[in-house]
Amino acid sequence: MNEDTIRKDCWKVIFDLLKAGVTTVSNRVYANYPVTSITLPLLIVGNPSIRRMPFLSSGGYEVTFVVEICSKTSAGVDTISDLVAKTINGANATLWSNSMYLLEEYDGMSPATYEDVNGNLSHHKIMSFKFRAIR
Repeated sequence: MNEDTIRKDCWKVIFDLLKAGVTTVSNRVYANYPVTSITLPLLIVGNPSIRRMPFLSSGGYEVTFVVEICSKTSAGVDTISDLVAKTINGANATLWSNSMYLLEEYDGMSPATYEDVNGNLSHHKIMSFKFRAIR
C-alpha cells in the first residue's frame, strides 16, 4: 500500500472484487449514483474513510467502505447483500495480496423503501466493511 494513494488503491480492490463477484449487477457497480437513468439492481461503492494507526508496529490504516445495494424488491436487496458478503469474505487471497485484512462486516440497516418522482419503488440497504491495510 502506498501512503499517497491508499484511498484509491483500497477502493479499486473492493470495486473490482464486487464487479467481478456479484454477477447479477456486474455491469451496474458504480462509485456514485449514475446521472443518467438508473437500472436496478445496482451497487454503489463509496469512497473509503481512512484512519491512520501509527501505534501498530507495522504501521497501517483502518479502511472502512460503505456499499449501498439498490433493487426493485426487498428480497432482491437481501439476495444481493448475501452475494456482496460472500464475495468479500471469500476474497482473502486477493485482499491479503493487497495488504488488506478484513476486520469487520456490518449489515447496517434493513431495506428502506423509496419512491421516485414517477411513483416507482426501490429498496436500499447499506453495508459496511472495515479492513486493516498495512503499508
